[in-house]
Amino acid sequence: MKSKIPCEIVQDLMPLFIEELTSEATNREMKKHLEECNECQAHYKNMKSRLVGEKEQEEEKSVKEINYLRKIRRNNNKKVLFGILSVLLLLIAATVVKLYVIGYRVNSYDITYLNTDESQLNFGGIFYDISDTYKGYRLKTEEDGRKELILYARRRSLWSRERVFNLKINLNDLETEVNINGNTVKANGTVITKLANDLYNAKNKYVGDMSSNAKIASILGVPKTLGNFTNSLQTTKEPYGWTMDFEKSTSNSNIFEERIKSYACVLIALIDNLGEVSWKYTVETEKTPIERNNTITEGQCTEYIGSPIKSFSKSPEKVQELLEILKIEY
Repeated sequence: MKSKIPCEIVQDLMPLFIEELTSEATNREMKKHLEECNECQAHYKNMKSRLVGEKEQEEEKSVKEINYLRKIRRNNNKKVLFGILSVLLLLIAATVVKLYVIGYRVNSYDITYLNTDESQLNFGGIFYDISDTYKGYRLKTEEDGRKELILYARRRSLWSRERVFNLKINLNDLETEVNINGNTVKANGTVITKLANDLYNAKNKYVGDMSSNAKIASILGVPKTLGNFTNSLQTTKEPYGWTMDFEKSTSNSNIFEERIKSYACVLIALIDNLGEVSWKYTVETEKTPIERNNTITEGQCTEYIGSPIKSFSKSPEKVQELLEILKIEY
């Protein structure tokens, strides 16, 4: 049975039929018509070939566009990666130059000697970090006009291997007092140790302030040298007193007495209303431990030193003088 659909309608529907956008009923009628009509069949083949070609061209164009975009992205990724690597290399190079050539400020070092002669400051020591080696120093002027000596180090390398440093500086170059890691060197050559400066800054008006008392004792090195102790204060009447009861026994009472006597005089000097210091400890003997106790007063310290003991708290220079008289090392 011949199809009743006119060729014009079939040809109008043909693009939709080729794209498979027509219904099943339309598809049946279209196929039936194409089987019977040579003209529409030829038109169908021509249109399908053209549409498929256009579709392939579009797909090819899309593929080219996608490939182009991928190429751009790859190039951008390469540029970004190159930029990141360049920055990393610059940072590494800058770090290497800083650590091994230019150097950096160092505060962690042990001073082995610090003294002056008529015209020269002699200063030496060793860095705590074994990878630090001496690079140089700089005199930095502070806001108050005083100066600070800053040491610079660089990392240990084939061309820089020495941790020890020894400096000789003309006193005329100082012009004013210089701070060297807590120590003070005056323009006239006077040296005030870090210990003297720290003790002066920690001096205390009232013996009743136990935390301040303990700070002074700690700076002096009493616990480190003689061992831990418990405290008791006598503040009901003058002379106000501080008693230390040492936990650790000693086998040499002479050395213990000499050290605690020196420490006690410093404590009396730096605590304004402290009038006497007492101590208790145990001496180990061949037979049996013996408990000892002793006391030193303000008057006895003055007699021992040869000057009023309280006068040594007036300045860091006076504290330094007291330490030197008592042979307390820094």
